[in-house]
Amino acid sequence: MNCILVEVFGVRVALPFEAIEGAISLNSVTMQLDNEHAWVLGSFGSSVAYTRIVDTAGWIMPHKYDAERSSYKEVVILKGRRWALSCDELLQSVHIPMHEINWNSDKTNRPWLMGTYMKEKCAILDIPTLIGEFEEALNL
Repeated sequence: MNCILVEVFGVRVALPFEAIEGAISLNSVTMQLDNEHAWVLGSFGSSVAYTRIVDTAGWIMPHKYDAERSSYKEVVILKGRRWALSCDELLQSVHIPMHEINWNSDKTNRPWLMGTYMKEKCAILDIPTLIGEFEEALNL
């Protein structure tokens, strides 16, 4: 599985390439802020088609996360362009052999966690599940 490795609040996270449309610098985005949902930083684009930027650390590790210490610099746009994940840094592209993934067999606590890859000490995100969670949270 080919992934882009990013850092989010000190945690290395792998995002599968097939779920990504692109990446941009957060400071290059003209963003409309979202005051209704703590986990959405804001959105960009036109009123017809806009992309919501998720506070990634706030969503995947709400008990460890401190918004005051966040240092998001990049935005990874997900397939469909309706959602984007904020991250501190784009680290590298990486190939993760399927047989080396420690699969998440208990999806009750972290359904968005596909598994982990110990060689890179990273969590692999299940992007379709994550998007489903976002849309369910907003009743879309």
